[in-house]
Amino acid sequence: MNKIIRKIYRTGTSKRRLPGIGRSRTARTADKTEEVEALVLSQEDLLQTHRAQRQIARGVGVILSQRSVNRIVKKDLRLICMKKVGHMN
Repeated sequence: MNKIIRKIYRTGTSKRRLPGIGRSRTARTADKTEEVEALVLSQEDLLQTHRAQRQIARGVGVILSQRSVNRIVKKDLRLICMKKVGHMN
């Protein structure tokens, strides 16, 4: 709290001076999101053509982790992931 108060006293605002500084996003870029979206939605109407997130992560042209695929599907595409479950006999 003291750090914010000092910053307001020194600069007159609590906003950052240079908003573009910081770690840039590398995994969830627009082109990778489009690739994942194409792989996910290509399975929509076709039965027995589902892919797991692990397979989608390998299918994208560049190296992309399974967790990044999960974030793209959930946060960017706003889809719900269903886990593949074996049949019980």
